Order: sequence, then C-alpha cells, then structure tokens
Amino acid sequence: LPVVPPKQSQSSSSSSRFHILLAAHSSRDAERDVGMEEQYRVLSAAFPTTQVSIVQLKDLSLQEQVELVSQRTSIFVSTCGGGSMTAFFLPRGSSVIFYYAEQSGFNYEKFALTGGPAILDWDLFNNVGYLRVHWLPIGTMNTQEGFESLMYLIRHEMDVTLNGLMQ
Repeated sequence: LPVVPPKQSQSSSSSSRFHILLAAHSSRDAERDVGMEEQYRVLSAAFPTTQVSIVQLKDLSLQEQVELVSQRTSIFVSTCGGGSMTAFFLPRGSSVIFYYAEQSGFNYEKFALTGGPAILDWDLFNNVGYLRVHWLPIGTMNTQEGFESLMYLIRHEMDVTLNGLMQ
C-alpha cells in the first residue's frame, strides 16, 4: 500500500494539528499482519478535520520512514513487532497504540507457545519516557467495542496534548 494522502481540511479545528498514522501489514505473523483499513475508515469519520494516513512501512526506505514518523506523525497505530520499531523516531509527547495478540505468547527458553498474550515490545516501549504508549487486544480490533476503544483513546490523547498535560 502506498501512503494514503491525508485529507485536506477546510476547518480550523484544533484537531487538524494532529496526524494519525496507521501502519498496515507491519508484521509477517499472520495474526498481526493486518491492513488497518477499517481503523482508517472509522478514524477518518470520527475525526474529519484530522489527518489520517495508512502506510505500509516496508515499502518505504528507512529514511522515508524516519521522516514520516519524526516530522509528520503525532499518533502512531501499529501491531506489535516488526514495523512497530519505527515508533522510536516519534517526536517527544507523541502517542503510540499497539495491538497485541492475546494468545500468541512465546517462551523462548522452552521454544513453545504459552497461550498468553504476545506483547513483544511491552517492556521496551513501556519504559520509553518520551512517548505515551497504549495497548489494545488484536482480537477486538475490528469489533464495535474495538473501534470505540480506539476512538476514545485517540480523543483522550488529543485532549492531553491540547490541554498541555504533556510537553
């Protein structure tokens, strides 16, 4: 997928200062290899004055990925693993939302599935002080509950930024 250009807004709403970037197919794992088309549709409708883009990061050079997230992205949405590492280049105060697989955890000592959550980047990202990191289960991402959770979380992140609670 190429980068879907952000919608041009005719409103001067404060939400137009945000750019939500959805990383499609950011993992080779079948359960985490998602297109984010439904999230794009829902977020575009919920935040009509906000730039919402969808991109397949593997189609971009490393320089293009870094420029995209470091200069134009305020909220980054991805599945964990793979392309999620690009989130390290987000500007201070940005938000990242990861979808994790609830039952694909892996024990590398025993080389076996655990049946627990696969939150591959949990320890790493939860200790990054310059980003606000959130986790949502992948199993509900295309349900009404999942869409509402994503919209609520993004609205919250916009409010936190606009109210100056995170510099």
